Amino acid sequence: MVQNNLGTALQEKAARANRAEITMLLTQAIAAYRAALEVYTRDTMPQAWAITQNNLGNALLNQGQLVIDGDGVVYWTQAVKAYYAALEVRTQETLPKQWAETQYNLGKALLAKGELIEAAACFENVLLIDQDDQHVKGLNESPFFRIRSCRFLFYKPKANLARCDIPVCR
Repeated sequence: MVQNNLGTALQEKAARANRAEITMLLTQAIAAYRAALEVYTRDTMPQAWAITQNNLGNALLNQGQLVIDGDGVVYWTQAVKAYYAALEVRTQETLPKQWAETQYNLGKALLAKGELIEAAACFENVLLIDQDDQHVKGLNESPFFRIRSCRFLFYKPKANLARCDIPVCR
């Protein structure tokens, strides 16, 4: 638990740090999450393991966005792997809120990698969860999510566009 919390604290600090410190803090967060995964296993602590996998994915996604020389895809690929691992436990049936959160994160990582069809499927999956749930509603209302969802839905049959209420989607 300590290593996961350390990773989260480092990642939060990175969000407020200057550019020079961000890479160092994210590298430390990634190392902390990986250390936590040596203790948390899917078999013995599945919830903690899935949370840590999701957190690791977030740190890797952020780190990949900072890389200038094209190596971002290495981090994004690792992030995708971590999110898929988290989804082994965070299923739609058992943990719908966490499943939607991880689907959203996975969609961002796939989008960063340029895997648009797979990213679209993840963003659309978030729409499957109860729209009255405040946690999921927050994901659905984020500008990033709404714009990306509508852009992807634009390429689907017109019937699917009815789910989007942004004028540019119609």
